[in-house]
Amino acid sequence: MSPIRWPSYTKFSLGYRFEEEKETVALVFIQYFIAFLFILVVILIHLQEDLLPITYRYHAMVGISLLSLLFLRFGWTGLVKVITLVVPPVALLLLPLVCGMVQDEFFFWFPYVPIALSLIAHFILHPLRNRAALITTISIYFLLVLGLDDLMIHCSPPEVQIIEIVRANIFYYNLIPIFIFAFVNLGLGLLFRQNARYEEIMKTQQQELAQAEKMASLGTLSAGIAHEINNPLNFISGSLHALNTLKGEYLKTQQTVTPQQQRLIDQMERIMNSSFEGVHRASEIISSLKFFASPVREEKRIQDLEKLLYPVLLDIQSRLPENSQLVKKIEPGLLIRCYEEPLQQAFTNILENALEAIESKDTKENEWIEINAEKDTKNRIPLVRISFTNSGPVIPEDEINQVFDPFFTSKEAGWGSGLGMTISYLIISEHQGTIRIRNLDSGVKVDVFLPLGSR
Repeated sequence: MSPIRWPSYTKFSLGYRFEEEKETVALVFIQYFIAFLFILVVILIHLQEDLLPITYRYHAMVGISLLSLLFLRFGWTGLVKVITLVVPPVALLLLPLVCGMVQDEFFFWFPYVPIALSLIAHFILHPLRNRAALITTISIYFLLVLGLDDLMIHCSPPEVQIIEIVRANIFYYNLIPIFIFAFVNLGLGLLFRQNARYEEIMKTQQQELAQAEKMASLGTLSAGIAHEINNPLNFISGSLHALNTLKGEYLKTQQTVTPQQQRLIDQMERIMNSSFEGVHRASEIISSLKFFASPVREEKRIQDLEKLLYPVLLDIQSRLPENSQLVKKIEPGLLIRCYEEPLQQAFTNILENALEAIESKDTKENEWIEINAEKDTKNRIPLVRISFTNSGPVIPEDEINQVFDPFFTSKEAGWGSGLGMTISYLIISEHQGTIRIRNLDSGVKVDVFLPLGSR
């Protein structure tokens, strides 16, 4: 049975896809809801012929919603979020007070308006990405619930008769809206926050699964490729060495070498040296491919992370550009169970990328590489988080998800095989760890998570 298709959904959502932009799609349909609700309110008011000047704020709400839909059509999502969170409480709650047109029925339903408006914030603000904005918005709405009755009493005209009843029952009048506000917002906050965390975990697991499938495919392919290419490389290398020997024998038979012959000999040497370099680079790639096909490992041993990193950091320190620095913040006593040399190779690959990043900058003044290692207490399984941060240029967003792909490199042709970070990914995975990379405001950060060991 084929799935039901809704071609009109995309039109109504203005082209935004729910799977990719949930908050924006929610924002679009909230505008539809507000427009529909207040069109209905305006119709009812017209039927009663009760057109007080203050009721025109409902017409304004309809207009603002339609205008917001137009803004969303142009992609101005941030502006519409601000309008949706700020304009309704001003128009519905504060405008009647400023105009001094508070009526008896306002006291019954106005305390519940901030409660309804607070629901919108949970749908259009991400609980993790927009955490500060969400907390600020909910707090402001809470203050409106808390102090709205006093504000209405203060601004009400003397003919409002319900004020005395409100004052006599002020405790319950405040308690019920505050209780509902707290219950609804805490429930929604926890629900959306947990849902966002599950989405982040699922996204990470999907990326790791896709990467693992690539590694498995590469391992199967590498075994055959390494064998088939290694034999021709041996033939080429042997032939070049034989040719170099014959050249030496030929020169021994010549008593004198003319300038023209010398030029030809120099050209031959350059070509042969270039060929030897090509064979050497191809051999290195074959060696890397053999790593994917059948990595040979000894037994894992408990190692002190600081001692494990020492020779790696010493090498990188000696190669840093002038006026650049290596900053180390390694918590003492961190133990991990690992294969020593492969893990050092993974760390070396990560740091060499960081070194090349800061060397690629036009100005190399005050550049830095920072290594932080500490226990990560946010997980059920004890982990060690090792962060490698550098001040080099950020990675383009369309490339950052390809960093661990085999043979992917942003370097110029002839520089790098594109296997360093792929090998690092495989080594970290072999240790039941994870590796993540992300851009910062000024640089790039690689986080490595490894299980914490114990003696």
